[in-house]
Amino acid sequence: KQHKALGEVLNAEEWKQCDVPFEMQALAQRLVRGKLSRPRLIDSSSSSKANKRAAGRELVLSGKSYRVVNSTLMFLSFLERYLSCAVQFNALSSAVLNKVTQSFRLFNERTNRLVLGAEACKTAGLKRINTKNLALASRSLAVMLALTETAKKILQ
Repeated sequence: KQHKALGEVLNAEEWKQCDVPFEMQALAQRLVRGKLSRPRLIDSSSSSKANKRAAGRELVLSGKSYRVVNSTLMFLSFLERYLSCAVQFNALSSAVLNKVTQSFRLFNERTNRLVLGAEACKTAGLKRINTKNLALASRSLAVMLALTETAKKILQ
């Protein structure tokens, strides 16, 4: 079910940079630190100044900044769910490792087909693949590479 949803998100991806909500940045930091607890809910009565700071232009992982697309952020939430499951239920670790590996493979293969193979012109309605699309695909795959190391540490 998660793979199907990820595939659909990738197929609809327009390969445009998106803002990184505070919650997603916090999730990424928890993943990097290996702390998979659920995030605190943001108080709806917080000041508007705090809300303006909530979204950033880039995802920061281990001190490196990445411009990302929506599907990368979706992958982050999928990965956190899988890894949380593995941490909470050790007996499922090998099954989770298999799903995580499949997820990384799916993201890589679909990104390559959609951008390098220009399938995004059909699936997401892009007129053409330009250098910005290529750069964002490259940065999204760089995030995946960084996350493989994170996932490997958590699953050991």
